[in-house]
Amino acid sequence: FSGFCQAVATEKLGTRCYAVDTWGGDAQAGYYGDNVYDELAPYIEATYGGFARLLRMTFDEALGQFEDGSIDLLHIDGLHSYEAVRHDFDTWKCKLSPRGVVLFHDTCVLDRGFGVHRLWSELRMQHPGFEFRHSHGLGVLLVGSDVAPALSEFIELATEDPEPIQALFERTSLAGLTDKAIAYQRRFASLAYDEDVGFDCELFLDRGKGFNENEKLISPL
Repeated sequence: FSGFCQAVATEKLGTRCYAVDTWGGDAQAGYYGDNVYDELAPYIEATYGGFARLLRMTFDEALGQFEDGSIDLLHIDGLHSYEAVRHDFDTWKCKLSPRGVVLFHDTCVLDRGFGVHRLWSELRMQHPGFEFRHSHGLGVLLVGSDVAPALSEFIELATEDPEPIQALFERTSLAGLTDKAIAYQRRFASLAYDEDVGFDCELFLDRGKGFNENEKLISPL
């Protein structure tokens, strides 16, 4: 969310940004206390408070905060089961403007009950889009009837020859990451164009509350 906000600030766009979350975690990401929200909220207010706002509620509770046809860019990154992400897309679709674009996180995660990849495959039969496959995957879906021509042209060109675009964006993103962040990517995500990346075996522990990113054993192969 901070990345989106920084782009708005840098480009001096007349854009409003909203982050909707309970900041309490879930069965897939794990559960946590108030420390995440308590650290993020004052930072967002101090740095981007002129146009950004955190809405601490569920996605369904936030629906009434937005008029139909008012959202240009919607990033769906909640509970990642097929049923949950399908529900989020279906309920928020009416909020999209004619320029509407939807981003789906974790399109390349195929285990732990993640179903974003399944919904992404279905929606790509109905709308143009492009999938960045590094770092768990990010799907860019052009849903609106009047998407910006430059974006439509980019998606069309990228789809025709995806590998150079994939490599360009992945390597560019890695160039701006800290060593700690790159190490995380090597452990938990894909680095398709990083020749030095190795393989890790991950064992997830289920203590009756679902899988938790903080409850796993990692062993290099």
